[in-house]
Amino acid sequence: MVIDYLQQNGERLVEDLQQFMRQPSVATQNLGMAECVELLYRQMTDFGMAPQLLPTAGYPAIYSRMQGESNYTLLIYGHYDVQPVDDQWNFEPWGAVISDGRIYGRGAVDNKGAVMAALQGVRAYLATGTPLPVSVIFLIEGEEEIGSPNLIPLLHTYRDLLQADALINFDDNVWPDGRPRVVTGIGGGALIRIEAKRPREFHGMMAPLIENALWRLHSALTTLRTPDGTITVDDFFDDVRPPTADELAAMATLPWDGAYLLRDSGQASFVGGVSGLDALTRLYLTPCCNLVGWEGGYVQPIQKSVVPRFAAAELDFRTVPYQRGEQIVHLLRQHLDRRGFTDLSVKLLVETDWFRCAPDSPAAAALGNAIRNTFGVEPARQPTYPGFGPEPLFAQLLGIEEQAYSGFGPTEDRLHAPDEYIRIVDYLKGAACVASLLQEYPRVKAATV
Repeated sequence: MVIDYLQQNGERLVEDLQQFMRQPSVATQNLGMAECVELLYRQMTDFGMAPQLLPTAGYPAIYSRMQGESNYTLLIYGHYDVQPVDDQWNFEPWGAVISDGRIYGRGAVDNKGAVMAALQGVRAYLATGTPLPVSVIFLIEGEEEIGSPNLIPLLHTYRDLLQADALINFDDNVWPDGRPRVVTGIGGGALIRIEAKRPREFHGMMAPLIENALWRLHSALTTLRTPDGTITVDDFFDDVRPPTADELAAMATLPWDGAYLLRDSGQASFVGGVSGLDALTRLYLTPCCNLVGWEGGYVQPIQKSVVPRFAAAELDFRTVPYQRGEQIVHLLRQHLDRRGFTDLSVKLLVETDWFRCAPDSPAAAALGNAIRNTFGVEPARQPTYPGFGPEPLFAQLLGIEEQAYSGFGPTEDRLHAPDEYIRIVDYLKGAACVASLLQEYPRVKAATV
């Protein structure tokens, strides 16, 4: 009955998503945020839910809980804010235009399409009077694209409302071979700033005698990483947990050649010459050091013939279990001091934790079953994302150690890019997948306790 409802009301489900996408909601610009949360509140109410606005110091979150027949609860997390748009779009970014079976617009995948698919999967039970097999909590925030700055206090304040057995998040595209993923972890990150300062600038003619802050910083940075991408910070890998046999086995099941990445980057090969499974392992399971920004000195339109007194670089360390940002700063400090760079400052700006959970947890198994039931394919089993997000907070603050993530976006990842789109068929299958997950989870969970 539930799946029949979704199949018979496909046009209505598409219209609901179009309405959601047509409302701008860019948190960085405060563009349409209040209007979007009001719209989503009305839509959820129309779907038979009882949403509540949870205020924060920034943009509010939307909460709704629906009681199920079993003693288990799933917390479905998502966000209604989206990335900004630019003038590189071929389709109106707020138009939700349908073309060739696709809905184009900002948020089509990240994250309005996935949020709406999840809401529709639950709505199908409410609309048909079918009891929910499991209790469902929706928490849809408005600040994910700006780093979720108010999520920690929100989770503290509403801890009692958010207790659940497992966290589910749909915010991704499918694997390059077209299979939806089951992901059970997420990477971490540490943004670290290194600065070189001198008392004052000197005329450029003094360069033979006065040390240039830019050269000084450059010399230090070259000690941190080799051209093939290997991190050379002293003792850096002491805290790194090697990939497990299960993680490596999961990687080996994922067919991938990365051709689209090479094409889009203009490179003939990947850094270090890696390919195939070695490239995947480096991308998903290995820490890296990325130089994300550099400042100092003078170039056009302001050119000065001086010996610059200041230079700064920001490094994005992508972390894995069991690394921590403060420890990386400590290791950097010691590494630089040993090489005579005691004058450089090192500061941790932002840290986001990594998270890993059992790849065969009930949540992961149930999600895999739901994908098989609705997409008719074996899910791509992926132990972690290479990026980072707020999911670790749910484990740290709410004790939800059982987590599984997926998504219904197109094979070519257009998240955050112009002409973001979702295929209508995948959006509708996504709604059915969520409905199936609600049936599968209590059955799988009960079999493991």
